[in-house]
Amino acid sequence: MNVSRVVITLVAIAFLAVAVTRIFPIRRPQQTIIVPTPTPADTVAPQEGSFNIFLVALEGEAAEGKTFGCGDVLVPVSRQAPEGVDALSAAIIELLEVEGPMVDAGGRELYNSLYQSDLTFKAARVENRTAVIELSGNLILGGVCDNPRVVEQLSQTALQFGTIENVEIFLNDQPLDEALSLAG
Repeated sequence: MNVSRVVITLVAIAFLAVAVTRIFPIRRPQQTIIVPTPTPADTVAPQEGSFNIFLVALEGEAAEGKTFGCGDVLVPVSRQAPEGVDALSAAIIELLEVEGPMVDAGGRELYNSLYQSDLTFKAARVENRTAVIELSGNLILGGVCDNPRVVEQLSQTALQFGTIENVEIFLNDQPLDEALSLAG
């Protein structure tokens, strides 16, 4: 008799779970911001006077490139470099200023894992081919998949420049990896 109660309880829980997901489906955020059309990450180097910021094709949504994290792919989005600011600093600042979770890039929805965070650019420098990026503020993540997205978006935005081979990112004077372990 106890076994039948357990089976009935498990079946009831399964039906309840299915009903809840149909009543409250998981939806992606609706906010959309328009940016220039991206091109494949493996073939694009920034042109003179421009740079790329990197956004995420969630679960590789029709994007070519190396997958990371939760099956995502980075997609470069070209931006114009402002005068009087070094390209590395300009690229990181531009990435931090992208608003909203979903970005319309030429008819393609790309995700910005940094959208909830309140991050401020402090400094960027290159030492022995290593970009050292200093940020301050609050890092807010949308789930465990955002950890690698944050790291990859920031790192690849810096690694696009030929003088950079490695990236070190600091948030509130501590390595980003430590900040991510606290944010999760």
